Amino acid sequence: MKAKPFIKWVGGKGQLIEQLEAMLPADFDNWENVTDTINV
Repeated sequence: MKAKPFIKWVGGKGQLIEQLEAMLPADFDNWENVTDTINV
């Protein structure tokens, strides 16, 4: 059986990306390893 998404996401993805980018720190492009900064 092949896994399928259980929620159909229609449109709005581009706007979501813009909103997420706005929340990132200004120097985010210069970060080498983002996963090191996440406390799990």
